[in-house]
Amino acid sequence: MKIWGLAHCDKTKQALGALRGAGFGPELTDIREPGLDDASRAAAVAAMDAGMVNRSSTTWRGLSAADQALPVADLVARHPTVIKRPVILHDGQWSVGWTGPVKARFGL
Repeated sequence: MKIWGLAHCDKTKQALGALRGAGFGPELTDIREPGLDDASRAAAVAAMDAGMVNRSSTTWRGLSAADQALPVADLVARHPTVIKRPVILHDGQWSVGWTGPVKARFGL
């Protein structure tokens, strides 16, 4: 199980704790550095498209209109902290955020 997020992000911390407590072995990668590699970013965008973008984030609100209009793949490559966190890859399936449906997917 791979997780991309920020170590200080509350949702990422909640997800890591809950998943570890449920017996999963999540591997956290910071979305800024090293971030999502090109292949993972392309796969995540193909699976979730605009669902990856946190439009209520400080990063989003600080973007220019031109940046907000970028295709999702370009936007998340240029501004990775606009990604809704955490991004989780498990058994070939992608999910984003730490919501009820995502928790249910892992039996939580």
